Amino acid sequence: MNHSRNIKKNFVESVMMKIKSLFLSKNESTIPEIIEYINPLIQILALRMKFTLQEYQQQRIPRTYQRLRRAILLSLNTYFFIIFAMIFSYSEESSKWMQYSEKIFDCQRLDLLIKSIILTFCIAEWISFKLLIQILNYRSPFVEIFLNNLHFDYEQLTKNNRHYLFEKYLFLKIMAYLIKNTLFFGFIFAYMMQIYSITHLYFSNRITLVNSLFTMIIMAQIFLIIFTHLTQLLIGSFTLSYLLEFLKIRMKQLRLLLKQYESCKGIIKMKFALNRIQKEYVELYDETALLNKMISFLMLNLDTASKIIS
Repeated sequence: MNHSRNIKKNFVESVMMKIKSLFLSKNESTIPEIIEYINPLIQILALRMKFTLQEYQQQRIPRTYQRLRRAILLSLNTYFFIIFAMIFSYSEESSKWMQYSEKIFDCQRLDLLIKSIILTFCIAEWISFKLLIQILNYRSPFVEIFLNNLHFDYEQLTKNNRHYLFEKYLFLKIMAYLIKNTLFFGFIFAYMMQIYSITHLYFSNRITLVNSLFTMIIMAQIFLIIFTHLTQLLIGSFTLSYLLEFLKIRMKQLRLLLKQYESCKGIIKMKFALNRIQKEYVELYDETALLNKMISFLMLNLDTASKIIS
């Protein structure tokens, strides 16, 4: 019995080691190393602009087309779709296209769905624009928290807390990877199914060639924009989740530190302990305020978007 348990335990441990080796590099074990790793991903996928933390800290981010290219191209793609969809929805051809599209997607009142999508895209672009402006004005809560913890002494945390944060990071990274790829292949599958449906209707002489091509192009645009914003939301949400756990661990440890120094009798030792606790408390308060500001802004806009969709 014990032998079989040991075999199962060794098997599970070997599987976990394989997973860790697939999803983690050698330099992702401490908070500063994790920040160094995820910072470029946050910039490219969530903030849409690449820069170094040193450039941000020194307020020397070049405002060139090369740096802003990703943000400009993604935003223009969404803006062109929004403007085109708004103009087309009030044109004479829209009613005919709506009838064809309702046949393709087997639904009614597609015009209401299109208007909801347009409003949702407007909110999503507003969030992206606001995040970009915060970076260019050097007031980004995301980046400020990264900078504050870039040189964090990881050894301050207990061994259990370090292990917990590491496992939390590994879990979030695996989930982000799986969800992103599921969304990617899911959108490809959905788009291929739509192409099949459109092709079937065309060869059945139920829609024209122009309408079928037009629908394919519009659906490709919608899928691309939705995937971009969902990826942005996914990376941002998981990063916020990890930062919340990190701050929560530090708060718990600060409370334990306060209890530990309650029994101090020496005045010098007590003064040193209070100064350390005060410094740690002020840092945590500032970082919590920054995180709260970011979450409040995102939740307000996401709640508005969810009400529009529903």
